[in-house]
Amino acid sequence: MEHTVIWIRDAHRPAVRLRLRPSLLIGTLVLFLVLVLVAAVLSVLCYRLWSDRQQLERTLEEETARFHRSSAEQMRRIEQLEAEMAQLSRQAEEIGRRIAEMEKLETSLRSITGPNSRLQAGSGQGGPEPEPATAPIGEAPEAGGSIETDYDAFARRTRDLSDRLASALHLLRSTPHRWPTDSRDVSSPFGYRKDPFTGRKTFHTGVDIAASFGDPVYATADGRVAETGSDRVRGRFVVLDHKSGLQTAYLHLSRIAVAEGDSVAAGDVIGFVGSTGRSTGPHLHYEVMRDGWVVDPNPYLPD
Repeated sequence: MEHTVIWIRDAHRPAVRLRLRPSLLIGTLVLFLVLVLVAAVLSVLCYRLWSDRQQLERTLEEETARFHRSSAEQMRRIEQLEAEMAQLSRQAEEIGRRIAEMEKLETSLRSITGPNSRLQAGSGQGGPEPEPATAPIGEAPEAGGSIETDYDAFARRTRDLSDRLASALHLLRSTPHRWPTDSRDVSSPFGYRKDPFTGRKTFHTGVDIAASFGDPVYATADGRVAETGSDRVRGRFVVLDHKSGLQTAYLHLSRIAVAEGDSVAAGDVIGFVGSTGRSTGPHLHYEVMRDGWVVDPNPYLPD
């Protein structure tokens, strides 16, 4: 069964007749529905990708802001500790000066009130002979007790301040604070970039640092080797855990110089630059992670 569509353009032109088969109509309708469905799916996918990108950018901004706040707070803390140390140093000097004065006074009094310094009775004067002034200066409890109390308080504050300063310095040493290579040539930054293999815009989870094959790779903070291994994408890699709550990763190594569980200090050699895995040439891919999320490594790289 065929359907005829008549198109009358005007009174002076002949009508156009179109004969349509049912299969053609059904095919056209199905094609239209498929196109609508594909357009809807693509719209949903584009929206989700856009939403995920917005969420990721917000997360990165929050992490960067949190790091800057944490760094500023640590610097304020160190400045406060240094001020307290200076104050305690001044107090120590004052206590030392007072002790020296007391010792000088004690020496002077002993020279005056020694055994040969007894008061003599004059002729024609009555009354009992005065007691000799030979009591040791240590019997003046108020002065000596005050110095001892001040010294004990000073010692306690010094120990407390030393512990707090050591804790702050340990936290700083366990926060990435140096470059992982001698080279500072960043060939590919953190964030969205053109993928060198596909040419498509993708998110780069770290920074690529151009370096020569075999150059040493250093730990950027004190920590422990959490993982070492090799795969097709990362090549040979090392992941470090740091007590500051951060992780750092070093990818595409030619050789690994540490083992899982090793403790490392900032500046220790943990591997050597290579081009293993998904790589176009010798370089180091360096990542910083917090709570499983990659964050921008640039705030942790000194200028």
